[in-house]
Amino acid sequence: MIQADNRSMSLGDNEHEDLLSIMRAHHDLIIDSYPEDSFQRIFWSSQYSMAEKVKSSNGFRLNPALIKWCIYLCHKSSAYELISKGKILHLPSQCTLRQYSNALNSSAGFSNELDEQLLRDMNVPTLQEYQKYVGLLGEEMYIRERFLYDKSTAMLVGYYNMGNINNHLLLLEKEYMEKDMKATIAITMMVLMVRGPFSHFEFPYASFPTGNLSGEQLVPIFYEAILRIERSGLRVATITLDRNSVNRKFSKL
Repeated sequence: MIQADNRSMSLGDNEHEDLLSIMRAHHDLIIDSYPEDSFQRIFWSSQYSMAEKVKSSNGFRLNPALIKWCIYLCHKSSAYELISKGKILHLPSQCTLRQYSNALNSSAGFSNELDEQLLRDMNVPTLQEYQKYVGLLGEEMYIRERFLYDKSTAMLVGYYNMGNINNHLLLLEKEYMEKDMKATIAITMMVLMVRGPFSHFEFPYASFPTGNLSGEQLVPIFYEAILRIERSGLRVATITLDRNSVNRKFSKL
């Protein structure tokens, strides 16, 4: 746990005005140095705007890209609380971040809520035709083998869940092969992400708790993912996977 340094000091109004003058002097140069949708420009613009209205931060709307970065940093490091309390950078509180991160109930598989969120975040109706082409990325990662209680659904989370079709096939296989049927605890997570090749857009689309994943099981997952994404008005141009044996088999099917 990172602790605050006792030697830290607060700046007075005079020092604040000096720093603000420096920011004003370099504002146009920084704005011109980075593209409009780059994180560097978004971050600078938010800090500059907050510094200008330091007396009150009420009513200030944070950019979604900055919120996502803050949520990532908050979960990644305990230093976030120290940084946000230091008042050097104007960052949303952890309470505010929880309101954003809990906006949608997280669950395995696909959901209509995420489809609608994808449509809103990418602002599909305003895109030119070439901007509607996206890439679909898949990555399997190891996770801790344990259960969690989801208070929003009152269910235990952590069981193997590869979607309706794969779950039914696995159930039939277990009934045939085993007399003592038990639910399998997931040891990996298959994550799908939508990425725009002509923009900086990235969207975590769906996740599936898995175990011994096979190439055949990936077919219905990617098939449904493409159907849902293209139903939103986008066009899936590429599928990107690493070169492990399961993915190579899937690409040959």
